[in-house]
Amino acid sequence: MEEKFNLGQATGQKQDPIDVARDMRLTKKMDGSKLFKIDEYLTTQQVQSYFSRMMAKCRYDQDDLSVPDITAVEEQQ
Repeated sequence: MEEKFNLGQATGQKQDPIDVARDMRLTKKMDGSKLFKIDEYLTTQQVQSYFSRMMAKCRYDQDDLSVPDITAVEEQQ
């Protein structure tokens, strides 16, 4: 998940939470087994929330936002 977020940040092309959630279900390891177990799958909303928290953390690191500011950004998302 963090890799997908960082890829979007680096390229400027944000990852679509729908695609990321789908990729979690389809991605396989080199041996052909699934990368994630069924109980590890995230919904689109969970992926979107994760990306929002990561973005708030980036802003906090850059702008020195206070913890209440980060909470407000998360609630707004």
